[in-house]
Amino acid sequence: MPHRAIPKVDLAPQDSEALFAGILALAADAIITVDSDQRVIHFNHGAESMFGYAASEMVGQPIDQLLPPDAAARHRQHVAAFATAADDARRMGHRPEVTGRRRNGELFPADVSISKLSTTHGMLFTAVVRDATDQRRMQHYEHTLAVAGARLGATLDYELVLRVIVDIGRDAFGACCVLDVTEHRDGVATLQRVASTDTDATREQALRSIERRGLDQDSPSEAIDVFRTGVAVLHSSLPPDWLESRATDEAEYADISALRIRSMLLVPLTSRDHVIGVITVGSADRVLGDADLDLARALADRASLAIENALLYRGMKRALGARDEILAIVSHDLRTPASAIAMCARTLIEHPPASEEARRDLYGTILESANWTHRLMQDLLDAAAIDAGKLSVHPERTAIAPVIENAVDQFAERARAADITLRAALPLDLPEAMIDGMRIQQLLGNLLANALRHTPSGGSITVTASAAGGAVTITVRDSGTGVAPEHLPHLFDRFWKGQQAGTVRGTGLGLAIAKGIVEAHRGRIWVESEVGRGSAFSFALPPA
Repeated sequence: MPHRAIPKVDLAPQDSEALFAGILALAADAIITVDSDQRVIHFNHGAESMFGYAASEMVGQPIDQLLPPDAAARHRQHVAAFATAADDARRMGHRPEVTGRRRNGELFPADVSISKLSTTHGMLFTAVVRDATDQRRMQHYEHTLAVAGARLGATLDYELVLRVIVDIGRDAFGACCVLDVTEHRDGVATLQRVASTDTDATREQALRSIERRGLDQDSPSEAIDVFRTGVAVLHSSLPPDWLESRATDEAEYADISALRIRSMLLVPLTSRDHVIGVITVGSADRVLGDADLDLARALADRASLAIENALLYRGMKRALGARDEILAIVSHDLRTPASAIAMCARTLIEHPPASEEARRDLYGTILESANWTHRLMQDLLDAAAIDAGKLSVHPERTAIAPVIENAVDQFAERARAADITLRAALPLDLPEAMIDGMRIQQLLGNLLANALRHTPSGGSITVTASAAGGAVTITVRDSGTGVAPEHLPHLFDRFWKGQQAGTVRGTGLGLAIAKGIVEAHRGRIWVESEVGRGSAFSFALPPA
């Protein structure tokens, strides 16, 4: 098929100029022409939209108005060098990124292509400017999330994960970052705070002070509001009275003032629909906007997953440690009764005593050792049931006094043998309660056994009870060695035997099981003690 020539259209000069002007006016990019003195001679509609100036305001003005103050001289040097260069044009991507300045003073990244044309009026330079804000923002978004994924995936250490989160927040926004996260210790929820580091000494000191001060549920901090609502907050510009309404005292006011925050955002960290933490970002140098909030939410999602994984790993390590501890304790504690049984059995087989009394003593030792072994196994089973939340409790309306008296009777002989006075001092009007009588008797047995272990010869143990509002409080008080204040928080921990670990017989599960039984009855247990003056273990059972 023969090539068909496209007919040439000759336009009058004024028509060509009108066509050219129309094309420039429709261009979305900014098209700016300057003369050899770098004064604007053309400023299209795209430039008006991008920079915020009308063409009538810019024509005849130096191009410096559209550049950061510290870049104007450098830009003139680049243009002068381009004027003498061999190439007539330089495309986007072939030259360094340029920073533009809008009428409101906002700086933005831009890609620029530039061409030159020699005319009878001198050299003219035309630049096509494209706002690269969205492109750079997307690149920053993707890069930040990639870095976050790599850094958070590199460790399962819980404390290190928290540090990594605030460091990523600092680097992502060029601002200080604070993380408040919920910690569960001994069934009580507390808040742990971690703050990012800063190269500025004044801000670094303020951040460390803010971290040490921490946060509590009664704080006026906006982070508490986010904890409660689960809704992110963005303050592109903080109101003038913000700091006065949020600081709790002069020291906190001084610390936050030192950060010079003018823009702030807060995002919740959620796990299984529960808020587990809040990331707070405060910027002194730039205005945070919706795009920053989107990035913070994406970071919060990754941070939540990293925290959850770190907690699971920490729990697994603790479980493995507990398993090893159980194995060590069981192997140690079972060795004694097993050795006693073996020794007595060997004696009965190889050298049986002639007298019936001596043989009965050996039989008695075997039986006692077997019972001891059974108690150890039962303690371990009860502890496992408590950990799994499956401790078997069958409450029914029961008189409290007989349960207490039965428990005391079981230990009466042991107390007499140790020259310890054991008694129950109970009021006549103790009410009935909804309890599992066998479990409460087991609980009292554990408390009495503990009291006997720590009460010297000549001492005393008294069990008392009182009722108020239908609830019953029972106390086992001894005149024993007492417990040092620093050990009191650990008394109900599994396997904890304090300073007497080498001399106390048992698994160290008795008090932990006692606590589990009380909690299964929806009650509470506590201890009061003083070194050299004995201890008082009390537990309260709710009304029937």
